[in-house]
Amino acid sequence: MHLNLPFREPLVPEPSCTAEPIGPFGWPETGPVDRPGAHASTTDQARSFDIPHWPQELTTLLGGLGIICCGPMTPSDASAEAIFACAERLDAPVLADPLSGLRFRPAPGARITSYDSLLRNPVAAATLRPDWVIRFGGTPVSKTLSGWLEGVPAILVDPGGRWTDPTHDVAARITADPTAFYRLLQADGIGNQGDRRSGGLWIERWAAAEQTLDRLARAFLEQSPWCEGHLIADLLERLPMGDGLFCANSLPIRQLDTWSGQSEKPLRVFGHRGASGIDGQSSTLAGLNAGRAEPERGVTGLLGDLSFIHDLSGLLLMERLDRPCIVLNNGGGRIFDALSQRGLEGFESLWRTPQRVQPDVLAHAFGLPHRSVDDASGFAQALAEAIDAGMRAEPAGLIEVRLDAELSLHTHRAFWNGVREQSIIETE
Repeated sequence: MHLNLPFREPLVPEPSCTAEPIGPFGWPETGPVDRPGAHASTTDQARSFDIPHWPQELTTLLGGLGIICCGPMTPSDASAEAIFACAERLDAPVLADPLSGLRFRPAPGARITSYDSLLRNPVAAATLRPDWVIRFGGTPVSKTLSGWLEGVPAILVDPGGRWTDPTHDVAARITADPTAFYRLLQADGIGNQGDRRSGGLWIERWAAAEQTLDRLARAFLEQSPWCEGHLIADLLERLPMGDGLFCANSLPIRQLDTWSGQSEKPLRVFGHRGASGIDGQSSTLAGLNAGRAEPERGVTGLLGDLSFIHDLSGLLLMERLDRPCIVLNNGGGRIFDALSQRGLEGFESLWRTPQRVQPDVLAHAFGLPHRSVDDASGFAQALAEAIDAGMRAEPAGLIEVRLDAELSLHTHRAFWNGVREQSIIETE
């Protein structure tokens, strides 16, 4: 049996956290509680459509200003083109998750990738709040984005009929792929140029904010100590065109979300949560390389130290990789340093969980080439050597990046605090 129990965050005890006697039907005997039927979420009232025509009852929902939010998915070229065509037709920006397959390819419309930082600015978050959202793919990586979208009516478009709706804001689900969804809009004249209410100003505002965030991020990295932001920018720049990047869950994918930006250079970004969030990462990296269609298009790994250590059996397959596995060694589960668990009793052993076994020892045990770096020049040299070794059909091995976790946390917070205080967008 597998039970999914959604708990409200924060998942830490409060001073008033005490046990309550359980009544005959599993409800606490005293105190205010939500009982079945006491309220109805948007999901309870949502409708599903798998018909070949546009549901006319959704036309009113698409009034006002909206956005297209693309979470984790693997779109074909036709699907990607259809999503941007929908955006053009509906006068809506495309917010592209790092795992959406839309950040690194040509984009004919307004593609927004800096939303996680942008929406930390209160004025920008309030000014850019949409009237509706069309969702493709899974739940986005960014909790900032998901929290900001709470209460915004959503149309979920999913060819598999899945219901990924953790905030219960989906008003309608349409069982269709992006291409079929675009044809629905076309066939019923939804979103014609003459129907646009913003005159293009909505798109321009989003695009200007994206450019401002890009300039702020570049300027910040130029004057800050070397951190994951520099590494990610350098890595994406140096990866061969058409290559893949497998990014582990937890902190690495969130740092990629913050610092990757966007590019016309085609790259493929992969990721998965596994059962516990970090398991099976090395094996997945090996599988992606073994199953690739073209030998010259390898997949580089970007893993945290815990993800790397959690999947030791996957290291048996790494001797076959011609792209490196990059391990960000910051001494454990450092994502919790930025969450409400930090400071609780037992935090070090129960949440951060630093490990005694180090990546260099494991690399030696499994016969893998190992390179250790702690600055920009060292990383650039190690990456070039690893890729060159792979091109010669030799194991690319492991690049261990030793990081000062406290400095990294301070650097990220300094950037977000700076964004929060900047004048990013003009109010009307």
